[in-house]
Amino acid sequence: MLRKFIISALTISLIACATGDIAMIVSDKSTSELMEVEHADELTTIKEAIDTRPLFHIDLERRDANKERQLIPVLPEFSTVIEYDGYKALTSVVQFNAKLTSSMIDVSSYLVRPKEGKKFVLYPILSAVDKDYLVIDTLEPVQSTSKSNSITNTFNLPKGTKYVLVHSAPDFVSPKFFEGMNESDQNLLVGGLGALGGALGGAVAGMVSISGTDNTAPIGYVEIMYSE
Repeated sequence: MLRKFIISALTISLIACATGDIAMIVSDKSTSELMEVEHADELTTIKEAIDTRPLFHIDLERRDANKERQLIPVLPEFSTVIEYDGYKALTSVVQFNAKLTSSMIDVSSYLVRPKEGKKFVLYPILSAVDKDYLVIDTLEPVQSTSKSNSITNTFNLPKGTKYVLVHSAPDFVSPKFFEGMNESDQNLLVGGLGALGGALGGAVAGMVSISGTDNTAPIGYVEIMYSE
C-alpha cells in the first residue's frame, strides 16, 4: 500500500504493510537536499523554538487504519538546533492536544529511503519541557525495540510535561551517515562532546541494528502514540 503525504513543500510516500504499519518512508528529495536549510547552523533557545519554529500539535492515540498518520519530521526545514548538556542536536517541538491520560508513550522512527543516498533512520530521544520552557529531563527509554524498518522507544513522561523535544544525540548517530560530508556540515545537525552522560552515557550508535542500514541519523520521521 502506497500513500502520499505533503508536509509543507516536502512530499513523502508511506509504504504500508497489510496490517497498516509503515514499512518505509520514501522521500522525493535526496539526503543532501533534506539537510539543506539556511537556519540550520543557528542555535536556538527552547522558548525561541516554541515561539518561532513549527510546533507540532498531536493527539496521542493508538494506530488506527482509518486515521491520518501524525508524522513528525526532524529535518532542518521544520526543526531547530538546540543545545543540550554537552551537545547540540536538530530538534522538533511537540505539544499534545489534550491532557495526558497516561505517562507512557511510544516514539517510533521509520526507515527513510531518499531519492538519492543511503537509507537512514533516526534514533529518537525525548526531552521533557515544562510550562516555563525548562527541560525537566532528557529521558532514558524504558524500553527500546527495533524491527527491520523501525526503532520504537518507550518513555515515561515526568509530571509537569507540557512539551516534548524530539531529537537525537552524538552517541546515537552513525559516522557512516556523514560519509562524504565535511565536518562543518556534520556539526550543523548534531555535535558536541559525543557523550550523553548519566543513564544514557553507555549507549552508542553501533548498538542499533536495522536491516539494510546502519545509518542512524540526526534526521528522520517519528510517530508518537500512547504505549500499549
